Amino acid sequence: QMCGSRPDMAHSPRPGPGAWDLDVPLIESDTTLEQRVAGTGTHLRRWPVAQVFIQWLMESGCEELGWSRARTAAAGEAERVRLVELGSGTGWVGLVLSLNLAGARLTLTDHPSAVAHLRANVVQAAASKLAGMTPPEGRAL
Repeated sequence: QMCGSRPDMAHSPRPGPGAWDLDVPLIESDTTLEQRVAGTGTHLRRWPVAQVFIQWLMESGCEELGWSRARTAAAGEAERVRLVELGSGTGWVGLVLSLNLAGARLTLTDHPSAVAHLRANVVQAAASKLAGMTPPEGRAL
């Protein structure tokens, strides 16, 4: 089955067959005026485009990219989907992918000043939602 191949389930608040679990615990905060002026702090929140991207993956993107749950969960090492997210911020996109594409190899990256926050979100999600799964790796760019 292609991941997210049941659009009728994609908008369901509760995950079911074909639906994605989007409920990933995050440490988020609003940026201060000083952070915005300095161009920092953008990693502290989930951006709307992240939600649009995941929605596209659920509805048709996985099929267009050839990602299937079977390919990610049961594939041998050479066939696994491997993803690198540049500028991961809170890590929400990568964590949602980890939760819904079990077996995919993910590396989340961000600016060195943002990596501690990213890793904290990965640890929190791994403890509560990704038990028994390989959580994504967080690295500095």
